[in-house]
Amino acid sequence: MSNNRYQVIRKQHEKTKLILRYITHAQKGSDWHSVKHTHDFTEIFFVVNGKGRFLIDNETFSTYSDDVVIISSKIPHTESPMENEDFEYIVLGVEGLELQDHSGNKLMYQVFNLNSEHDKMMFYLQVLLQEVELKNELYEAICHNILEVLIFLIIRSNDKQLSYRSVTKGMKECEIIENYIKSNYHKNITLDDLSELTYLSKFYISHAFKRYKGISPISYLIQTRVQHAKKLLESTNKSMAQIATDVGFVSQSHFSQTFKQETNHTPLEYRKLSRVLVQDTDRH
Repeated sequence: MSNNRYQVIRKQHEKTKLILRYITHAQKGSDWHSVKHTHDFTEIFFVVNGKGRFLIDNETFSTYSDDVVIISSKIPHTESPMENEDFEYIVLGVEGLELQDHSGNKLMYQVFNLNSEHDKMMFYLQVLLQEVELKNELYEAICHNILEVLIFLIIRSNDKQLSYRSVTKGMKECEIIENYIKSNYHKNITLDDLSELTYLSKFYISHAFKRYKGISPISYLIQTRVQHAKKLLESTNKSMAQIATDVGFVSQSHFSQTFKQETNHTPLEYRKLSRVLVQDTDRH
């Protein structure tokens, strides 16, 4: 029997703090829109097939199959197919990544070919697309690990200087979520809605918001609804069904059950107790 063992020595690389905002698979079609825009994060384009044209800041250039285009954050850009040519690409939106030269200066963009790493990168990109399409258990964690593999392959194959910049992980997005819930608690809000609002995965939102507020986004939504329900129970004669609807619950029974879990009282009990307290206060 033949046996080959290879020892892997782990080097102390800087711990990555990358956030995969999205992955998009785009192909030339009649509905293609080309508008110059910017992002607060880096984009990595993998040209899968055909020919395309990129306008980055005020520079225009062509790209071909197997090209990779990295565009730094806050750089105006757009991309479009060439006339009478196919154009297909996969793009990743990545927060926490900057493109630099060897002196540490930020670069607007970089273009290079996949070279010897083509097959590996295409394999991992296909796995990434499959994971986000199927959304099986732990798919977000798998996607973020694949992202790191892709970044390391880019660095290894093309000697590109990519740095992991320190980011306050999701603080801005958590504030956006908090304010959105405060203003829209009466609506049907899901993690999918919050993901679309912030361009972050549901997995990341849940963990970042819990670090930010100490509870999950959905728990915060429930607490906000219950607090508004308390005010209506104290100050109005609205029915339980009406209050349930006003604060965003789908049914009176769900409202009553949730309210009791949060306060140890049914809505009716809470209304009676609050009015007894008001009467006692008035007597004194």
